[in-house]
Amino acid sequence: MTAGSEAKIALAAWEEALAEVPDNYLPRAYEQAAANWDWTDRRNAFTPDSVAERYRLLVVEDRQRIEADRRNAARKNPETYQCWHCCDLGYQPVFVRERERWYQAVRPCSCEIAPMGQRSAEPLREPEFIRNRLGEYVSRADLERYGAPSDLFKDFIKAKESQA
Repeated sequence: MTAGSEAKIALAAWEEALAEVPDNYLPRAYEQAAANWDWTDRRNAFTPDSVAERYRLLVVEDRQRIEADRRNAARKNPETYQCWHCCDLGYQPVFVRERERWYQAVRPCSCEIAPMGQRSAEPLREPEFIRNRLGEYVSRADLERYGAPSDLFKDFIKAKESQA
């Protein structure tokens, strides 16, 4: 085998491994793969697969960042929520009274943000449930029977009563 044929084989391997990586991701994926590579380990050479793997991680990180930015923007301006019931989380936080204690749980919303296999038939809403400013729900019956599950709910209810 000649040096030229080895270079062709290596180049073909890089080309095949990086075929799925779009050009706009290639510099970031390469830089992060190289930065995270253990260069002191002489047994394992830097491979194109590590760049492709880093690209897949970058795509997930970018999607999560976009979703987080969208949710944060919606929190600052509540009218921009796609689903007001769950604040675009896909799940509705709800306080549940069990064994003489309040527990906080989540319930899948009925909107398309919730996973399809978990979606509820209808979202939690008035009059059966009361929602505070943070988007947390509590059953009206439990609230009347046991009182507020947290100080935030107490303050919310007091503020609502003073407005009425």
